[in-house]
Amino acid sequence: MQAKPAKYTYQSDSPEIEERLSSITAKLSALYPKLIDLSLERIERFLHELGDPHLALPPVFHVAGTNGKGSVIAILRACLEASEKSVHATISPHLIAFNERIVLAGKEIKTDELLALLDECGEVNAGAPITYFEVATAATLLAFSRHKADFCLIETGLGGRLDATNVIPSPAASIITSIGYDHMDFLGESLTAIATEKAGIMKKGCPCVVAPQSLQALREGVNDVFIKKAEEVGAKLYLYGRDWFFEETPLGFRLIHGDRIEDYPFPNLTGRHQIENAATSIMALRAAEHCLKTVFLVDDLKKGITQIKHRGRLEQIEDEAILGKLPAGSELYLDGAHNENGAMALALQLKKWRKQNGRPIHLITGMLKRKNPVTFMDCLAPHIDSVTCIPVPGEDSGYDIGDLGSLLKNTFPDLKISTAPDFNTAVNQISKTTDTPITAICAGSLYLIGDILKKLA
Repeated sequence: MQAKPAKYTYQSDSPEIEERLSSITAKLSALYPKLIDLSLERIERFLHELGDPHLALPPVFHVAGTNGKGSVIAILRACLEASEKSVHATISPHLIAFNERIVLAGKEIKTDELLALLDECGEVNAGAPITYFEVATAATLLAFSRHKADFCLIETGLGGRLDATNVIPSPAASIITSIGYDHMDFLGESLTAIATEKAGIMKKGCPCVVAPQSLQALREGVNDVFIKKAEEVGAKLYLYGRDWFFEETPLGFRLIHGDRIEDYPFPNLTGRHQIENAATSIMALRAAEHCLKTVFLVDDLKKGITQIKHRGRLEQIEDEAILGKLPAGSELYLDGAHNENGAMALALQLKKWRKQNGRPIHLITGMLKRKNPVTFMDCLAPHIDSVTCIPVPGEDSGYDIGDLGSLLKNTFPDLKISTAPDFNTAVNQISKTTDTPITAICAGSLYLIGDILKKLA
């Protein structure tokens, strides 16, 4: 039996504080003409001006990949905290509040400290060209350096080789999750080109754990990219399918590496892809044991993977104000899947639900224009009964719902497709189509999921 999902509580600051934070981040965003401009020159300059905080951190686990980065961070954190270790962590993007990006010894940074930190970064930078993400990364590393913890968990923002987080000289372990098509305008058009960028986080003498890859990625040679890069830099590579394995069991999964076989329960995150992420995370802890001169106890890790907290990843919503709009017995989920790889993982779970209970499945979606709705929907269409297109609030780069609806209708003529001005209206529209229990799921954009969670709070 799978462990129960974690329950979340959401907190927000006063409107005055949120307005001040928005003002500061707006000023930081105005320092550079591009939102994304991959380079290490600006971040290295700025970190040096801040006193090189990235060189004063506890052992770091550095995570790159197309999908699964945030889940791996969440699983590592749960396992380390179950091992009675204190943990700093950073994720990107945040869902509800900027504070989520900076976790200090297990707690989100307090807003007054965050404001002071961003003000300090602005003063030190003195108007020099730098991107918003680079300032956010520098502020995070500065905060990490000022608070005690046993470990740091750091997620790349985009790519790896030239990502602002790629300034850690010797991580305890690097982790590369699944490789898929996303951000091709920055990372390259092929899976091997994308893998090359992700492989840039490997460091000499440091272990790097590579997660299971899709059949397409394997056929295109992404593992060859990882093997070559590890040889070039002198990293110790732990490649799935060669150096370590896992298999699902009736009660969870079995991790196999070297002459060790370890059995673990199912993680308390929904989806088979989360079993892969849990196995990858535990393998990274095992790979880091030698350089850390420590051993993580199996019982602690078992406890950890049943206590994971990760927002917006097949998160079941039980708020009666919204769930009560649907027929009695219905289920409602929010999921951050927003690209082809994410859609493939979601499709497996939809297929499983359909087999288990035969309920109709209704998708609510909104997407950004830099994503590909057709490849996203191609994975999901066989497993859903309808699609309701809604806007991504506050995002100028989001699809117009009319354009998105027309594109999907033309591409998937047999699929029932409609539009709605917002999430609540979409739920209301779906509820009018049936009086029997259904499964409704919203996916397509982390920004959309974050907006819904904030409003539900």
